[in-house]
Amino acid sequence: MKSDLTLISTVAQTFMLSLNAEPHASPPISIYFLENHVHFLNPMIVKSRSVFLPLQNIIPNPTDQQNAIANSLGMEIILGRIPPLQRLIEDDLMAQFSASRHRVRCAIDILAARALVVRETNKGAHVCGYSSEEIEQIYELRNVLHNAALRCIKFPLDPKIIVALRTLHSAHIAAAAQGDMEKTFHLNNRFHSTIFKCCGSPPLIEAIELQAHRTYPIRTNSFGQTGYLSLAQSEHKKMIDALEHGNVEALVLLCRAHITRPMRGYLAQHQLEPTA
Repeated sequence: MKSDLTLISTVAQTFMLSLNAEPHASPPISIYFLENHVHFLNPMIVKSRSVFLPLQNIIPNPTDQQNAIANSLGMEIILGRIPPLQRLIEDDLMAQFSASRHRVRCAIDILAARALVVRETNKGAHVCGYSSEEIEQIYELRNVLHNAALRCIKFPLDPKIIVALRTLHSAHIAAAAQGDMEKTFHLNNRFHSTIFKCCGSPPLIEAIELQAHRTYPIRTNSFGQTGYLSLAQSEHKKMIDALEHGNVEALVLLCRAHITRPMRGYLAQHQLEPTA
């Protein structure tokens, strides 16, 4: 629990300092908010219904086959081909991947560490599924973390970062035009990861990446919707422009709108009523 509180404190302090607040002043986003969301911050937290485990404590050196099974199965989940809450039957996966039970179980453990799968004691494993309230809490937390990271960026940015983002942006457009959704997904992740790494805070970057993993299936759910990728790409371009000109406020607003739209689409498609 100590490491969890340390992470919370790090995020809260980073957020307060980024707003030039006094160390003990009441921040716009209070530490109480983060404490209430601790079960979404750290995969080592034991919840009443599930256990998320750190990968390094499960499989110190995953084999190529274990990683290949995890990557293949993970993309099926991320792209929505395996729906939320569906059980993962080991015998079926053994046949599908021509693998031993041990390797299949290791692959499932890798996916659990990536927050895509939940293992339940004496019940096996199933794809993660969240209620509308949990989804909104995760996205609220993502906005807090993104806001903190963006306000920690020191401008002007190295021109090489802007060039790298423009290159990723062009590649993302090309992959989407070719209908390669897997490549589009990975390029999108690299684009946003490049932005958030500019904050220079490893704990904050780690927390952002964990929440991103949780929402992968939600984010890709909108890929097939008419106009969604074009709008997302337009926002990517505006983000690059904001970074190039050091416009933090525009960047914060863009990122909030950018991540909220697929969340609303997912809630509507899966008939999950928003709580607000």
